Amino acid sequence: MLNEYQVDPAFNKNLVFSFEPAPEINTNKLPVLAENWLDDFQEIICQSDSTLPKNILDHHLNETSDYRAKKSLREQLQLIYHRLQGNLDSELDILSTDNRDAIISQLTDEILHCTEGFHNRVNIIVDSFHKPRNLGELLCAVRKEIVQEVASTLTKEIHAWNRVSVIAASDGLGVKANFPEDHYSGDLSETLIRRTLQQTFYKNFTPFNLPSLLITAFIEFIPELEIEKNNEHGITLQMRKKIISLIKRFLPNYINEIPNNKNNWQKYFKAFYDKKDPSIFSFVNLDWEKLYRSFYNALSHQKYFTNPKIKTLFDSACYNLFLKKTPVHETAELISQLLKEERYSDLLEQLVELSTRFPNYYLQLSKKNIFTKNSLALIDHLTRQLRISREYSSEIMQGFHLILHLDLRRKNFIIGKIADLLVSKNQADFNPLMLAAFNNPDLVKDILDFLRTHASIITAHDAEIPKKIFLMKNKTNLNALMIAAIHHSDAVEMILDFIGSHIQELDDHLLQEFFLEKQANNYNVLMLAASKQAEAMVTILNFLTTHIGRFANDTLRHLFTQQQMDSYTAVTLTARDHPDRVQNILSFITNHIKIDSEILRKLLFTEYSNGTCTALMLAVKNQVDATYSILRFISANIENFDSKILDKMFLTKDQNNFTILMLAARYQPKALEFILAFIDENIAFFPVKNLPAFFIDNNSDNYNCLMLAAEYQPISVLPILNFISNKPESFKPYLEKIVWTKNKKGYNSLMLARHHPEVMASLINFINTQSKEIVYFTLNKIFLEKDDLSLTFLMLLARDKASSLKFSFEYIEKHSPLFIREILPQLLLEKNELEYNSLMLAARNQPDAVEHILNFIQNHPQFFSSTFISNLLLADDKNKTSTLMIAARYQPEAVKVILNFIQKQTHMLSFTFLNKLLLAHDEYGVNVLMTAATYQLNVIDLLLDFLAQNIKYFSNDALYEFVFKKIHDKAAAMALFFGGGYNFKKSVLSVITQLNDRTAANVLLKFIDNHIEILGIKIFVDLLTEQDDKENYIFQTACSQYPFIMKKVLNFIANSENSEALMPIRGLSAYFIFEQISRWSIETTADKNLVDKVLLNCSALLLIYFNKDYFAKRPNNLQLVTDKLFDCYLNELEEQKAQKIIYTTKFSFFNWRYSTTQKIEAALSLKKALVTQEMDKASVLMKLKDQYSILSSYPPLCNLFAAYQESYKQAEQAKEVDELTLENDAVHRQFDVPAYHL
Repeated sequence: MLNEYQVDPAFNKNLVFSFEPAPEINTNKLPVLAENWLDDFQEIICQSDSTLPKNILDHHLNETSDYRAKKSLREQLQLIYHRLQGNLDSELDILSTDNRDAIISQLTDEILHCTEGFHNRVNIIVDSFHKPRNLGELLCAVRKEIVQEVASTLTKEIHAWNRVSVIAASDGLGVKANFPEDHYSGDLSETLIRRTLQQTFYKNFTPFNLPSLLITAFIEFIPELEIEKNNEHGITLQMRKKIISLIKRFLPNYINEIPNNKNNWQKYFKAFYDKKDPSIFSFVNLDWEKLYRSFYNALSHQKYFTNPKIKTLFDSACYNLFLKKTPVHETAELISQLLKEERYSDLLEQLVELSTRFPNYYLQLSKKNIFTKNSLALIDHLTRQLRISREYSSEIMQGFHLILHLDLRRKNFIIGKIADLLVSKNQADFNPLMLAAFNNPDLVKDILDFLRTHASIITAHDAEIPKKIFLMKNKTNLNALMIAAIHHSDAVEMILDFIGSHIQELDDHLLQEFFLEKQANNYNVLMLAASKQAEAMVTILNFLTTHIGRFANDTLRHLFTQQQMDSYTAVTLTARDHPDRVQNILSFITNHIKIDSEILRKLLFTEYSNGTCTALMLAVKNQVDATYSILRFISANIENFDSKILDKMFLTKDQNNFTILMLAARYQPKALEFILAFIDENIAFFPVKNLPAFFIDNNSDNYNCLMLAAEYQPISVLPILNFISNKPESFKPYLEKIVWTKNKKGYNSLMLARHHPEVMASLINFINTQSKEIVYFTLNKIFLEKDDLSLTFLMLLARDKASSLKFSFEYIEKHSPLFIREILPQLLLEKNELEYNSLMLAARNQPDAVEHILNFIQNHPQFFSSTFISNLLLADDKNKTSTLMIAARYQPEAVKVILNFIQKQTHMLSFTFLNKLLLAHDEYGVNVLMTAATYQLNVIDLLLDFLAQNIKYFSNDALYEFVFKKIHDKAAAMALFFGGGYNFKKSVLSVITQLNDRTAANVLLKFIDNHIEILGIKIFVDLLTEQDDKENYIFQTACSQYPFIMKKVLNFIANSENSEALMPIRGLSAYFIFEQISRWSIETTADKNLVDKVLLNCSALLLIYFNKDYFAKRPNNLQLVTDKLFDCYLNELEEQKAQKIIYTTKFSFFNWRYSTTQKIEAALSLKKALVTQEMDKASVLMKLKDQYSILSSYPPLCNLFAAYQESYKQAEQAKEVDELTLENDAVHRQFDVPAYHL
């Protein structure tokens, strides 16, 4: 298919389109990802967009997905995750924040859509990780970039985009198909794709452009160059090294370290030399000409192309500017050929490219006489093209730029032809000046310069042309100045400067018409500028000021009061879109227009505003300075306002139901101050009785301006209160309505101010300044009224702002006589609809608030009795969740505060209160300790420490219920339908031992060990027998991971050996003892005595279950335990002999039994063997085993014998290690002796 592409014949097609992709990343060298890598990846993705579901990738990768390429997609996603985690930094450089964001953005783009589209984007990302290593691979990257640009030009749809890469790959363009397995082809035809690829490669993939494309790909490796080259000290050493290494990678034969050589590395950099001391210099940029030559020569030497021919103006420019060969190529010959063949469009297209890429070269070329000679042909071509074009064309504009710069001395006829062309129109009725004003300010200058330079000739040719150029309108009724006002303020300045210089030639009527003309939506030029280009508006105002004598007052009034379709004027548009320029337009009006009530109404109040001062409303919302300017303007002209209009201005609401005061209170505190000052300054124009209405009025959510300030702009509250305070007679009847109005959630101003203690203080102090009757009435309002969720003021403070709560308590303390004695306890006990009181809300949200409440109670015993405190602390919500349980779930610090408070209340430390406090549980049987075990592990330590300090107040049953009781597992029950167990129960121990964090389990085990004597045998048996859902013994497992030895529990077992309660669990007890002793580093006399006590008291039990395997992982104590138990066993045999017990087992045909005499004989022989002086005790024991079969078959003797064998085996191994160590040490010492030479 490559044969269908028109390729420059100089190219070696097989080589230049050879597919040499950058190497794939070797995943074997990457670290192994954690099992939960996908969960972490999803979390990273979702951080960029909170609306995405947390399991965002399940849709593509989970087990139910039938996507056929799931394995490949997963592997690609793993590579992206590696990149984000920094695992590819050594290979690809550190990932910048911008690139990281770009990767995640590309991933999330349409991530919820089809998996094939997602896989396409994933492949694009991974493909960007593959970095070229040589020129061939860099060339492959260039071709890929061209293909991707074609795809992006044709479509934004990912499947069609991918289809472009697939066709490019199949056509042999030397690129990789992004995702060839994609079943969806998109909405682009194969013919369109292939034709676009052919055209693009033909135009861009040329011998002289290829070095430029390679440079563009090269620059991708050094994005930081753009910053560094503008650095005061130039390009850093690190950057230079990086650039040199890249040149060596792609152009190894074109760079070296040889001084004065043409390929010395310094030749690739441009240097800036100090004018005073040339020895001081810095490298400020790459020498792109040198780099271009190197790439060109490398491509030529490696036979990618051979002797390319210069075919375009761009080729000629590259040849002359970069290759600098002699003789230079005559670019004019190409131009001549194009003109001769009448290929004007090709010529203009090439001139556009030339002026864009090499502007200085173009400027020099455009002065060639050949253009002047062919000017008539060019003008005719431009005339034809302009008339048939429908939109802006860079080629046509380039043609105008060319002909306007021709040397036209003594060529009046051509000047006339150009002048006629300037009033020609395209299909949308744009003339050249209008097109230039739309998108090419430089051409605006060219046209105006042409009109100035040839003014007399143009006038003689057709005197109306200069006027027509400016007055002509397009199909939307826009003239050139209007278009400039929309798009380019500098074009506005140029046009008005031209008009100003010829203003004497214009009659007044024409001048007025020029500025008052309206476009399709009724915008005049000033309104367009006010809406789009603030600088353009200032330019127009300056023009009007300069030539003010040419404009009648009526013209100016119309210019500023004309309204567009939405009834906006230039003033209101400025306030809306460029509020920082309001002062400019108002200053002009003040200085140059006679102001009366009519013009004020039209300027500030739009036709459909219904009394709303649109300009002021827009300013208040957008900018303080604009607000000030408008208020000063109104104030200066207030005599022209009717008082009803002023009242209406402040009472009328916008489309969102906000008055001006509301807007200021919501958005701009400083603007609010200006408005209040304006009212004060002009109070004579505001009937005093009407003022309260400004503050009483509410918006759709029932907020008045004080409420808006309290919630959104707290700094505005005090100015409002001061304004009201200064007019007590006017506002006194309305204070209740202003201060206590509630919004739709039931919040009044004080409630809304709760997040800002200083503002809340201002409101309360304001209330205090009122009469005693109002203050007393207000206290009830403040503290007893509830919002729509049944929350009182104190509840809100306890939930949301601890510092505000503290201030409220301080206020109550200062004004306690105003409170009825019963009110304060009522305030704290009051509950909302969820049955939360203030302390419970604080315990859930703010530990500091808990402390403030309890401190307040403690400091005022006259108000709060012991019974009250008890009721407050024991209160629960509608789910029977107590205050302490709430704190244990949400705020661990609050638990500490509550327990410390209780501990200080010695009169409360009673059996009844403490049992109610700790044994309280919700409807599922969950108490505070279980809550802590489930949600806040660090609370367990606090609770158990509190229990330990007060353990005397708790019975065994109470201790069991608080710490060890098993409750129904709600989660397991919920899982019943998915194979769960309805009857499964859980305890605190079972919950915390499932966690990786062992801290809580260790705290509980320490409590058990310290208090086992109080807990007693019943609880201990329950602990030993508790199993999890997999029938593992929970306590045994926890103890095996406990970093300490449960010494007190071991002592307890030793003292309880004869307890009947232990009989059913003798095996578990033995396991516990052996497991503990095997881990014990027995060092002190006390430790040894305890071990001896346990082994002696429990020997009967331990001999039954003894096995050397208990000590397999920790063999240190095996010998000690075996010796002690062997002694106990010998004593047991002696007792049997004394009691004349011959056999201890019943007769059986199937099992041999041994008599007491046989046991004693074998045991004594073993004892003798243990004390023998022979070195090889292992052999002695083996002989003894052959002699006595009982030593290998009858427990416990066989288990003791096996333990001794293991002990001596380990001793021998240790001895061999010691001997080898000594031998090695001797060898090292021999070689470490220093050599002395005589």
